[in-house]
Amino acid sequence: MVKEQNYTSPCRPSVLNHPDFTKGMTFNGRDVAALSVKIFEIAEKGGYMKYRTVPVFPQVGEKINKAIDIVTTKQMSAEAAMKQAQVEAIADLKKAGIKIDA
Repeated sequence: MVKEQNYTSPCRPSVLNHPDFTKGMTFNGRDVAALSVKIFEIAEKGGYMKYRTVPVFPQVGEKINKAIDIVTTKQMSAEAAMKQAQVEAIADLKKAGIKIDA
């Protein structure tokens, strides 16, 4: 995928660390592949997938997806759509009994 389709978002360290990928992902002297590896390492330490253990995650995700659709179809500004999504998502989380720290 990387070589033939110029896919730039692999999630396997073996691909991110491969010399061909690193060469293709170096821009203005910055090794973007190495930055991706660092991001994965940080995320792994912090439990980046913990949000998916919240039962109401699909409903919250849908609010965000809806906001993105509204923005891309120019029905609302990004700021307004995301504020609306945030209000709706917080309501869903509270309804599910999730404590929200402001």
